[in-house]
Amino acid sequence: MKQVISGPLGSGKTSALKEKYRHLIAGGVKSDNILVMVRSSLDEDKWRKTLKIPVSGTLHIHTYFGLVQNQLTKFWPLVESKLPGTSKLLQPVFMTVEASHYLISTMVEEVRHSGGFAEVKSTTENIAIQLIDNLNQAAVNGISLPAAAKRLHMLAVSSGGEEKTAAYLDAITVMKQFREKCLQTRSIDYSLAVELFNGILMSDCRFLKYLKEQWRYIIVDDIEEMVPTAQDLILYLLNDAAGAYMGYDPEGGHTVFFGAYPEGVRQKILPRCEIKELKPAGGEQTRELAANLVRVITGKAREMTGSPALKGQIVTVLRGEMLEKVVGQVERLIASGTKPKEIAVIAPVVDKVLEFSLHNKLAEREIGIANLSRSKRLLDQPFANAMITLAVLANPDWKTEINFSSLVQTLCLLLKTDPVRASLLAEETFKNDLKLPDLDELNLREQVGYRYAEHYQELRQWVERRRQDKPDLELLFQQAFAELLSPLLPGEEDLLACRQMIDSAVKLRRVLSCYNDAPLGHNFIDMIQKGTLAAEVLYRPPAHRNKVILTSPLNFILNPYIERVKYQFWLDIGGNQWMRGMAKELANPWVLSRRWTGHQVWDDGVDQNIRRQKLGILVRALLGKCSEGIFVAYSEINSQGWEQNGLLVDVFDSVQQGREAGD
Repeated sequence: MKQVISGPLGSGKTSALKEKYRHLIAGGVKSDNILVMVRSSLDEDKWRKTLKIPVSGTLHIHTYFGLVQNQLTKFWPLVESKLPGTSKLLQPVFMTVEASHYLISTMVEEVRHSGGFAEVKSTTENIAIQLIDNLNQAAVNGISLPAAAKRLHMLAVSSGGEEKTAAYLDAITVMKQFREKCLQTRSIDYSLAVELFNGILMSDCRFLKYLKEQWRYIIVDDIEEMVPTAQDLILYLLNDAAGAYMGYDPEGGHTVFFGAYPEGVRQKILPRCEIKELKPAGGEQTRELAANLVRVITGKAREMTGSPALKGQIVTVLRGEMLEKVVGQVERLIASGTKPKEIAVIAPVVDKVLEFSLHNKLAEREIGIANLSRSKRLLDQPFANAMITLAVLANPDWKTEINFSSLVQTLCLLLKTDPVRASLLAEETFKNDLKLPDLDELNLREQVGYRYAEHYQELRQWVERRRQDKPDLELLFQQAFAELLSPLLPGEEDLLACRQMIDSAVKLRRVLSCYNDAPLGHNFIDMIQKGTLAAEVLYRPPAHRNKVILTSPLNFILNPYIERVKYQFWLDIGGNQWMRGMAKELANPWVLSRRWTGHQVWDDGVDQNIRRQKLGILVRALLGKCSEGIFVAYSEINSQGWEQNGLLVDVFDSVQQGREAGD
């Protein structure tokens, strides 16, 4: 049987697919013959934790890229034999995001030094990210690099002048240089891995024979979020599979920015399968509100009538006032019997200021809040920050700067002292060219305190030994953790941050070992400080227990560990971040997709239409995980002092709701 289980968010598709898996195992099918494809590493993690079947073999549960890596490694001799050059490796070296970003950044910087990217406003780091996006989008859409370069050149010519065309030509040059370097060194980034899988393995009769014999059954969750080349693989497996079960959300397509292609599912996969429709449980009023909102957002209706699912509209002049009113309404909901974990505060950007403000205001009312956004930098975690700071202190020849507050935080942590004493020590360290000073020479022992001075002296000696021994970065991190940080009895989050730091350094070293002129230490620290470290290396879902949830819209929708809630607060609806566009200075996923015909012109009209469509999909999904209703909130002036007048303000202003939150 080839079946698509169709239904909106929260209708039970994933549970149904897991039940299909259990049924296959109970019927005697070996797990070795069942391939499960999921959208993200988080989904993979939850599948493995919740499947609960008797031990019957290996669980083949993969993201598309995880499967690609797995098969390239398994069939590497076959792939290697088809690659140009004389370099031969027993196994490929797969790049992490940070390694790709670092290498492309160096290439971009070289072009800039020679006068390239002259009119591009983005930083070198942002240009590198955009070029990685171009390479990845082309690969997952099955578009060769030469064809992608042609499309980008056409885009530049049609939508800009000579300066923009020159910038795109510089971008194409860097992309080609990066690809050539990857092939020469056999260090495989995401885009090259996808190209090798589809260009070599999927055209080899031996590999295709293996696929048919190995994967007799396929299960795909969130198929509408799969990239086109993943759908190509699924279509191939459908030809000979003994059974196939796929979860499909007709209202999905949230990851189009990353290559999702729901149109391909509708055009090629649905016609070949039996459709089983599921209906969501409850939430009729929120679904009705969602349908009305979508009609207004997409221009199919001018206004909408009031809805009982719209619980309140909070409008203030300043953002601080808005947050105060939101917190007051949260407090009233909890006082009326709602559990904190049944409330989600959703903002397009969850920054440290927002988290700090909400945390403090709710703490005054003895209400906890958990930031489930995944946008935190690793450097913001105290133990990770300490490892970076110690590495800089131990390597003066790097000439690397560190933030004053980072050094204060590290001294507070390691010496178990207060910020005043730590600031004093940090000031003297900066005066001493980042060499920890001798307390007795400065007559500071009494000011620091004798108890803290002893700990400081031990730290100073530890750093001096590392300056003399010059251990490589991996060893230095391991020594810092074992000798200085682990005695502080770190918690689970601290341990995770330290593991992630060491793990990332190891992965980057493997790639940079292919480039003899690229030392690990200084480059790794520079990359961390610029915030380019991949956030998902060792990500674990946070435990939020019975706390109010704080997160971004997309994370609330796609994170499998965030359950349905009763109430949502949509913050900053006047901000344009709710309607982010696809196009950037040097990247455009729409042009590098299968949607583009080659005759279409990218202009403001196309851009605005896509923004509205994406916003409609977003609000429908948010309300799909909400049973009682929403509160919307915005301030006329945002935290930077700018007026806010986004589309959602106009949409909700059209609602004749007749009451405001807190009245």
